[in-house]
Amino acid sequence: MAGDAEMQMSVAAVIRHAATVDDTADSMEAARGAAAYVQMGAEAYGQICAFLPRLIDPVADRAVTALGESATALREAAANLRAVAATTEAADAASARRLADSAGRLELPL
Repeated sequence: MAGDAEMQMSVAAVIRHAATVDDTADSMEAARGAAAYVQMGAEAYGQICAFLPRLIDPVADRAVTALGESATALREAAANLRAVAATTEAADAASARRLADSAGRLELPL
């Protein structure tokens, strides 16, 4: 039933996951840089396919933008994960202090 289960979270695991998310953001940023660098000039298509850059360039530009936005969102998610870990650690430390200071006399609710 809802509310009956205990929640446990490894702060170290959350911090490790945040580092993995940062690594993924680095990869997205590298992909964005590569996509921006590799765009071909109009002369690469020749005379017969000269119309292609007008079709391909806007899509490529949107892809570069999307990759950059994805990297930014991943970095924000990693920062939020670190904030959750820090808040959890602080709450656990405060609860431990209250228990230690209570000397067996707990005032409920905690």
